[in-house]
Amino acid sequence: MYILYGVLVLLLLILLMVTGIKCMTLRLSQLKLCREGWVSFQSKCYLMSTSTVTWSKAESLCQSVRGHLFKNKMLSSFYFKDFISNVAEARYSYWIGLVEHEEGHWTWVDGTDFNTTPTVNGEDCGQLHPSYRNQRKLWNDADCGQQPWTSLSYRGHTNSTGPLG
Repeated sequence: MYILYGVLVLLLLILLMVTGIKCMTLRLSQLKLCREGWVSFQSKCYLMSTSTVTWSKAESLCQSVRGHLFKNKMLSSFYFKDFISNVAEARYSYWIGLVEHEEGHWTWVDGTDFNTTPTVNGEDCGQLHPSYRNQRKLWNDADCGQQPWTSLSYRGHTNSTGPLG
């Protein structure tokens, strides 16, 4: 009877070791999903740009590296906002891929509807507030012609080729 328990314990230990090795291998491969300078979050790659440009120029720059200004339904997700706050330089505002072509009708850069209103009304391009403000992690509608410090782009597919790296 004790031999059977010993064999079962040994098999369990071997299984745990093999599973642990697979988990570690998976984690290491996940770290290399994006090119150098890009950061991975939920199977997408993000790049923070330090260019100070208008909204339309920021989107053009993102497209030049086969990306777009950030567009995702996760904008209201606590985890995503935490991720962005940690990646972005917290003292800067940055562009996101929201635009208001008609008053009160916000869409992502790909034309997908976004039916949440901004924290302040009156302008036509989406921007996330810097962390030091009391609106931390909230998006704002900003003047499309202003030039915040940072823009955010994403690449929808990991390991895609492009001008970077």
